[in-house]
Amino acid sequence: MLISYPFIIDSTHADHSETIRYAFGGHYPVNSFMEWHNGIHLNAPVDGDKGYAPLRAIADGKVIYTVEPDPSPSDNPDHPQNYAAYCEGHAEWTDKGMVILEHMAEIGANGDTPVSFTFYSVYMHLKSLAVKQGQRVYRKDKLGEAGQIYSQLAHVHVEICMDEANLTTLLGQAPDALPALGQAPTRSGRTDVVFGSTYVYLPAGTPVHARQPTTHMATPSGATLPAPLWVKLDYEGDAHLTTYHATGEHAGEVIGTKVAERRGEYALHKEADKRHKSLAESQQAQSSPSGWYELLRFGRVLGSDPLPAGAEHWRCIHTSQGLLWANLNAPGTFQFSDADFPAIMGWQCIQDDDNPLDQRCDSKTLRELFARQHVRMEDRKRALERTDEGLRKLASPILTPSDSLADKLKHLICKFPSEFDQGTFEARYGHIKDLPHYRNDKTDKSWEALEAHIKALTRTDLPEAYKHAQWHFHPIAFIQHMRKCMWLGVEEFKQLLPSHAIRSGTVTDANGIVQNRLLWEGVAGWDKVSTGRTTSLAHRIPLNRTLRKYGLNSPLRMAAFFGNAVQETSWLNSFSEIGASNKYYTPWHGRGFLQLTNPANYFDYWRFRGRKVDAALGTRLQAAFNDMYKHKEKQALKLLKDENFPEIPQQMKDWRDDLLGSPDNSRLDSMNAPSDSAGWYAVKNQLQEYADAPHILERIVVNTTDLKGNPTGRHLYYRSNSFWQVSASVNRPAVRNHSDYSGMNGFDSRCSAYGVALAVLSEMRLPDSEGKLSIEYPEGYKPRRP
Repeated sequence: MLISYPFIIDSTHADHSETIRYAFGGHYPVNSFMEWHNGIHLNAPVDGDKGYAPLRAIADGKVIYTVEPDPSPSDNPDHPQNYAAYCEGHAEWTDKGMVILEHMAEIGANGDTPVSFTFYSVYMHLKSLAVKQGQRVYRKDKLGEAGQIYSQLAHVHVEICMDEANLTTLLGQAPDALPALGQAPTRSGRTDVVFGSTYVYLPAGTPVHARQPTTHMATPSGATLPAPLWVKLDYEGDAHLTTYHATGEHAGEVIGTKVAERRGEYALHKEADKRHKSLAESQQAQSSPSGWYELLRFGRVLGSDPLPAGAEHWRCIHTSQGLLWANLNAPGTFQFSDADFPAIMGWQCIQDDDNPLDQRCDSKTLRELFARQHVRMEDRKRALERTDEGLRKLASPILTPSDSLADKLKHLICKFPSEFDQGTFEARYGHIKDLPHYRNDKTDKSWEALEAHIKALTRTDLPEAYKHAQWHFHPIAFIQHMRKCMWLGVEEFKQLLPSHAIRSGTVTDANGIVQNRLLWEGVAGWDKVSTGRTTSLAHRIPLNRTLRKYGLNSPLRMAAFFGNAVQETSWLNSFSEIGASNKYYTPWHGRGFLQLTNPANYFDYWRFRGRKVDAALGTRLQAAFNDMYKHKEKQALKLLKDENFPEIPQQMKDWRDDLLGSPDNSRLDSMNAPSDSAGWYAVKNQLQEYADAPHILERIVVNTTDLKGNPTGRHLYYRSNSFWQVSASVNRPAVRNHSDYSGMNGFDSRCSAYGVALAVLSEMRLPDSEGKLSIEYPEGYKPRRP
């Protein structure tokens, strides 16, 4: 699932939720009159010298409903969209332009079966539309322009909603089963969908030590935790651990500060290997560095590689007793991720409105929450009274919520009908006539004006699927949360294939002279069926799991990975190196998404997976490889052929061929190895660290030809030193620090894939001819859109 904010103005990849500007009023989930409110109101930001930024689709989807706005605001003060909401007697215009998008998002997989859910994003009060009903849209596509809400310029209403079946899929459990804050879990979280931070519940009695234990199995018992805790584990180059009270009046509150492990993520591969090797030989037989790697990253093993029973996961955390080392894998601990919407982070489902047919919020949970914002007990009591004064007191915290209240409201998932459904108007809005302003107007003109105004902005023909989508999220909180997922659905994966590529090659001119040229070549699309394309698409789910496992799931890390993987697989056509049989190092040639090559890399990967390999055999194979590498005249002998090493067991040959990933292969690992080997090789060679550096893009324009040497014009690609270092690290480490981009073949082709990946995966803009970051998709390339 790829998702972004409804306004995009910045030219970098980062999470720019702080640029979201909340408008006055339009709060979630209720307004200042304690009426349910579907979403929030936002103020469109200014995009440089271009004026207000356009509204954009937050994810791929389909336009299922539109309402055309008025050509311009009416001067007639009696027009129903001219309503004095905030200033009595002063007409304030509100635009009625509306767009509803339906999205189907894939977020994980249960075995080979994708886990996906459908949700709706709604954009209201637009002054112009850029889309039509029935149109397919893609993330970041322009939807229109924010209009006016009560004469406030460039304002828009945004909401996110879904029905209960899809919410259940998203949560992994029914809404009423979502654990409450302070409730002790009895099992670990879901494994079909895992993303974001890791959360570990530590029960009272969890072993702790004052000093870092030196063993990772059967560490002698010391002290224990006197009370349960939650620990949150985050990786962003470094590792950070945050501790929370689990029970009592302080449940959910942070204990101390974050504990930082410098380079904790970048060193994770080495740490996993170190912990595996610290075990006795008999224990190593039931262990693997891969198993330890997953324990350290997820707090549990999600894959099939072995980890010995009783493996310990010691981490330094803050406790009420100070800094202690706790075993996060002790008996009674349970592990979760952000995919579980943990209550410790404030997530809570609200469905206790005892009169759900009207728009008034009668949720006992919310009413008590707002009442508790008052310090004096007398004010709390009055706020809960069904009186005019009680309503004012109850709603007053909504206007200027404290940071604590605002955070609580952002994490509420609330069930109530859409405010835009006019079909049951009297039942929904009739209670408003009992409010003082309308009750005291004996002429009923105030109510009639409001009724006309509401009917001008609501609809009688809304799609039934949208009307049934009565579970609402705070839109920005939802986007922030789901941006952690980064699981690629089928159509998102297909978009990573560039339409064209620039490639260094040779051409023969009309005089028979061979010359080096840069070629501009079309890349066959997904409609051109091939065995290779079918195979790569079949490996999409294992590849998603690999990106998750190895932390290759930020926009820039993924762009760096796919910039190389798409090119190395011949545009997702083959998991085998081109011309493999002719390579001097065959059959130890490139295989998998990152073309694992040479015996040493294969043997190291198998050791990482916990497989027993003959070290002496590996030494002999590598010696033969090195001999040919140093003495070019020996390469024709192809000394690494299997016939020269009859001691290679058939199982090892099978492991090697597993990296080719044939879907017809009966061996289970053939669906895992092409992806997993690439993830392992990427982190072994520091892809994360190089990809995390700033991507300062250069626009490179070149003259290109076709295969016959005929000019095809000027074309371009985008490069950065960060991407160069990533590409060199997985292809030719010796040239990694070449600032002139020299010494590695195929970098121009990799850059063709890299530019497309940046456009698909991030919000990063590309440099134009003047060096300004204004281009949203690589020039001269066509997006892969069905």
